[in-house]
Amino acid sequence: MLQKLSIRHQFATIGLFGITMAAAALAISLLGAYRLELADRKAEVRTLVNNAVAIASSFVRLAKYGAMPEDRAQAIALEIIGATRFDHGNYYFVDDKNGTIIQHAKKSMLGKNRVDSKDAYGHYIIRPMLEGALAGHPVFNEYYISKANGKKPLAKISYMAKVPGWDWVIGTGVYVSEIHAALWKNVTRIAEIFVPVFLFFLLAMYFIQRNIAAILRAMTGAMTRLSKGNTTTPVPYIERTDEIGGMARAVEVFKAAGIEKERLEAEAREAREAREAEAARAAAERDQAARDLALVVDSLATGLEHLAAGRISFRLTTAFANGYERLRTDFNAAMDHLQEL
Repeated sequence: MLQKLSIRHQFATIGLFGITMAAAALAISLLGAYRLELADRKAEVRTLVNNAVAIASSFVRLAKYGAMPEDRAQAIALEIIGATRFDHGNYYFVDDKNGTIIQHAKKSMLGKNRVDSKDAYGHYIIRPMLEGALAGHPVFNEYYISKANGKKPLAKISYMAKVPGWDWVIGTGVYVSEIHAALWKNVTRIAEIFVPVFLFFLLAMYFIQRNIAAILRAMTGAMTRLSKGNTTTPVPYIERTDEIGGMARAVEVFKAAGIEKERLEAEAREAREAREAEAARAAAERDQAARDLALVVDSLATGLEHLAAGRISFRLTTAFANGYERLRTDFNAAMDHLQEL
């Protein structure tokens, strides 16, 4: 079949095949990247919810052991959870076991029961998550809802988990548009690198086929004139003993293209390493936040053990990270109050 195609058409076919394969590889790569990003964001949401549940659970224990009244412990826990922000303004929401909102970034939502609430497309907003959390099997749920400072419903994937002892269910989520934005950012970065390569590739293919066609025409013309007895016709490219010399020259052109390709791949690798470094930095920040929370939980647990043992003179002396310091001061204040009784 290829024998029936001209040199120009054969080069065009090769170029089209290369572009098609590159586009297919890019599509597969982007799909894999999206799935990985979605899995990472789900894991991050699950960790955030578990952190909030741990905070609330520490207050459950404080109330249980009499360090502070239960209503006071609940109020402080809701205040801390409600004030927490992450991922450029994302927030926690807290419902009771019946689906009534007791903490939300939109204060107008407080007191509303949304167990039967659906989004504009008929999806339940919290019912699957509420039922799963109360049953001890937390699940993710996708629905459409506007951001805290917006009006347009956007796709959101959320997760809720139960706070043992208080029948609270704490949740948060991530907007799918944020995942898409991260994906398209990668697409733009890849396009900035590979679109010029594709253009260079097509332009190189065009000039190469013209060069080869010119060589073949020159050789054909010379051979035709020689076949007619014109022995004075100069033989073009005489330094080339055979056709392999012509192929070697074409290979040199592709070698230059290969060097350019390696340079672009190096730039792509550096960009990927930069993204990985940024991901590592973000992971380190999350790890630090987890360690800060672990210190808070361990310290409060130690304090409760001393309280349970009757050592009311015990105080938490190690400073907590910003956002948790109030837990320490409230605990110490509660111990001061107990010691004064």
